[in-house]
Amino acid sequence: MSAEAPSRLYAAFEFWILAFFVFSNGDPTHLTWWAVVLLVAYDGVIALGPSMNVPRPWRLRAWTAGFSLSVLVQIVVGLMSLIRCSMLRDALGEVGTWTYFLGNFALHYWPTLRYLAASPRAADARELRRRKPGTGDSKASALTFDCARVLAAYATIQAPAKVYGCGQIPAWVPMPAGVVAAVASEWFVRRIVGPRIF
Repeated sequence: MSAEAPSRLYAAFEFWILAFFVFSNGDPTHLTWWAVVLLVAYDGVIALGPSMNVPRPWRLRAWTAGFSLSVLVQIVVGLMSLIRCSMLRDALGEVGTWTYFLGNFALHYWPTLRYLAASPRAADARELRRRKPGTGDSKASALTFDCARVLAAYATIQAPAKVYGCGQIPAWVPMPAGVVAAVASEWFVRRIVGPRIF
C-alpha cells in the first residue's frame, strides 16, 4: 500500500458523501455551494488522480482554487454578519440553533480545515511555481485566477446581494469586488499560507 493510499481512500469517501449532499440538497444560488463543489472536485482529483494520470501541478491547482474560495466564503460570511444580511437571520430561524451552527461548520469551516489537512507536498508546489499556466517552463507567477473565475461565474449567474438579503449593497458591487477579493484570496493562499505549510 502506497503512502498516498489512505488519503486517496478518505478523499473517495468524502467525495461520495459530499457529492450526494451537494447535488441532492445543495442550493447553487449560494457561493458556499460552489465552494463545496470545488471540494468535491478536489476530492475526485485526489481519489482518481493517480489512476487517471492527473499531473501533480493540476492537483495543486485544484487545491489552491478550492482553498482560496473556502477562505473567501469565510470572509464573506463574516462580512454578511457584520452588515446583518437577512438570509443569515432567516436561516437561523428556519432550522434552529444546533442545526444552524452544525451546518455552518460543515459548509463554511470544514472545507478550509480539510484543505489545510490535505496541503500538497512541497515538490508539487515547487513544480507549479516553475510553470506559467499554459506554458512549459516559465518562472512567472503561479497564480491561475481559478478562484476569480468561479466567483465571476457565480456573480454572473446569480444576484448575490438579492440571494443573501443584503439590500445595503448595490447590485453591481459583488462582481468586481468579488473578483478582486478572489484574486487576493488566491494570492494569500499561494504566497502567504502555501509556503508555510508545504
